[in-house]
Amino acid sequence: MNPIVFDGCLGWLHDAPGTRGVVLCPALGHEAMWTHKSMRRLANQLARSGMPALRFDYHGTGDSSGSEDDPARLEMWIGNIVAATRKLRETTGVKDVVIVGMRFGATLAAMASQLLQGEEELAGIVLLAPAVSGRTFLRELKVLHKNWRAEVDVDDEPGSGEAFQDALGYRLHRETLDHIHAISLNGTSAKPAPRALIFDPFGREGERLAARYVELGVDVELRPFPEYADLMIESIYSKDPQQAFDYLVLWLQQGMPERHGAARIESLPARIFAGDARETPLRIDGVDGTPERELFGVLCEPVSVARHGPLVVIVNTGANVHTGDGRLAVVFARRLAAQGVASVRLDISGIGETPSSGWVDSKSPLYSARAIGDVCQATAWLAARGYPSIALFGVCSGAYLSLHAAAMSPHVDGVVAVNTQRFIWADNETLEQAMKKQGQSMQLYMRSARRLDKWLNVLRGRSHVRAKLKTISRRLARRGAIAAANLAHDISRVEFGTTGRAQALVSHLNRKGVEVRLVYGTFNRGLEELSTYFGQGGRRLNRYGHIQVARIDKLDHSLVAHTARDKVFAYAEQFFSEFDGAAQQTGTGVGEWASGDRAKFAL
Repeated sequence: MNPIVFDGCLGWLHDAPGTRGVVLCPALGHEAMWTHKSMRRLANQLARSGMPALRFDYHGTGDSSGSEDDPARLEMWIGNIVAATRKLRETTGVKDVVIVGMRFGATLAAMASQLLQGEEELAGIVLLAPAVSGRTFLRELKVLHKNWRAEVDVDDEPGSGEAFQDALGYRLHRETLDHIHAISLNGTSAKPAPRALIFDPFGREGERLAARYVELGVDVELRPFPEYADLMIESIYSKDPQQAFDYLVLWLQQGMPERHGAARIESLPARIFAGDARETPLRIDGVDGTPERELFGVLCEPVSVARHGPLVVIVNTGANVHTGDGRLAVVFARRLAAQGVASVRLDISGIGETPSSGWVDSKSPLYSARAIGDVCQATAWLAARGYPSIALFGVCSGAYLSLHAAAMSPHVDGVVAVNTQRFIWADNETLEQAMKKQGQSMQLYMRSARRLDKWLNVLRGRSHVRAKLKTISRRLARRGAIAAANLAHDISRVEFGTTGRAQALVSHLNRKGVEVRLVYGTFNRGLEELSTYFGQGGRRLNRYGHIQVARIDKLDHSLVAHTARDKVFAYAEQFFSEFDGAAQQTGTGVGEWASGDRAKFAL
């Protein structure tokens, strides 16, 4: 897999010696995030089957240049697909090309096929759950975002519904909305390709599109898509539709020209220029020096202002690829570059562009010792290449990894940890168990108890009081147990269970001189964890000179809302601008933590 740049887009070429190539057109917005892992694995499967495959991010999405605010999005995205097919032919020498699109990417692929005629005609097209009607697609996005909006406490977005429409952090502006609204693939007047394969989870829409293609003289195969429901969910839960992918590969191999070693051309360095930033994909050596443990990252450097401050490593949130929810990490990195601060968007093992190498952990990659080791290794690699001061930025699980990596790495001078949910991960607890226990914050539960509409939902059977009471009682019991352990620690100076481990973690960070900023939304669940271990609002942390707590109003957990993430960006930018970049290590050394205390404190 090699990074490749074309038409302002960053792509990944999965090379193979075959003469039939495949362009993979991703879904849009949160659906692209959720299906990223599966599309990457499909590209690998295609390459193993002898077909070079090209994945890419549309202009203004993912790691590509541009912004969601740019005009003519629909026209641009269709043009990107056309450019991708040409780049694949040019780079690999393939004789024919098939386009495979996922969700709205399938819609765009069908529209791009109209521009690929004559010598550029496609050999085939595969549509995975295509959005046949643009109007229906936008309606689904609106309902999804409305349901999310009802569960969070964030500021209203000025202009929402008129100038733009949001969907879980991704924004479509009015011009683009109008163009998407007008889409109806059933009105297609030209044959997209000689052959078409459609996977349809919805029923009638796929049948009508298949019928239309048959009318146009296309050899069409329509198949059900029962795995769709397990695919189109949050990244941490999403599963590959392996049956669909296996059949897709077999279908693509039908009539494939004889395999041979196609001529390759040397590509230029894969760099993206975006405003004040220059971005370069990185392959970071793994902890054991083998390709299987290589980490992927994107270095974002300022080009129009002098570089200053620390190098900021942005760690994955959950199982999301390094670009982040709503392209959060990309926007943040490019904002930092405009102020002269360089950054790296990092993928830890098993996430995004960093392969898992068959590794499975009951905690998932999110809270494992391996993930912490990945972040430490990345900081060591970067420090060896001329970045003497490094700071970490993470949200939720990324905050956890940042705190523990900062404790273990001699190269980390600062941490901005946003909405930290855990300071210590219980040895016998899996991620699935933890997710089942989570609910809203106690503050939100108490606020809901004072609202008449919430009680009306209870009476109507729309809210399950018993489950919420169970969650609240479990939390109160845990808080009581840890409060007792804290009191015993203050009296005897003996560390008890996870309480002592949490105290030791922050104490060690403080002795190292690592500047730590714990940032929380007013109603975030993580505040309960903070108060449980360190007193109400974290008052027990006042004894540490290098650790501060900040609470920001109207902040959703994953910084999906634009207004919320802008507040955190402003806070972090101020912190990095004033950062002296020199951790004063006193007391217990890093080596002592890493060797003697790693098992005790990290996991």
